[in-house]
Amino acid sequence: MTDLVEIGKNIVLLRNEQGLTQEEVAFQSNLSVSRLQTIEYGCQNATVDTLIRIASVLGIDSRVFGVFSRTDHAILSEIRQLPQFPKRKGGALQICDNIVLLRKAENLTQKQLACLSSMSVVRLRVIERGCANTTTNKLLCIAEAFNLSLMRLNYLTMSEDELMEIIRKARDRAGSRQV
Repeated sequence: MTDLVEIGKNIVLLRNEQGLTQEEVAFQSNLSVSRLQTIEYGCQNATVDTLIRIASVLGIDSRVFGVFSRTDHAILSEIRQLPQFPKRKGGALQICDNIVLLRKAENLTQKQLACLSSMSVVRLRVIERGCANTTTNKLLCIAEAFNLSLMRLNYLTMSEDELMEIIRKARDRAGSRQV
């Protein structure tokens, strides 16, 4: 299952558990119902800003949309394979800082990473500066250039404790417990 399909399924899970309709979540997220439906089906053109707004309505941190339904073991085994970077408190756009850190650690220029990610240098520069209007499709292209999943790219600088805490909160909102 791709990250985006899992994100969509988790949005549906959270929405249903909280007794919310697509219309209610769409309205509160400033989206059309059809746009929310495409995201729930794993749309690749959802922006980071859109996912942040949906997460806010559902009461979770957008960084765990695609993982909280996995087992703790699966999550921890995947993030323990990541390169070690200094841990830092981030936010929903932490992934943008992580791209810069990883690009520099791999000794890549913006031009080289842009080429590997099939995008312009200007677009990569905007993403690296934290543009919330970035689509998940562009982030996937960057993650794939590093041979990483979106999850791994997103959690590069998060501590296990911080990650597991926001996952626990999302699971509570979804009415589920994974271990």
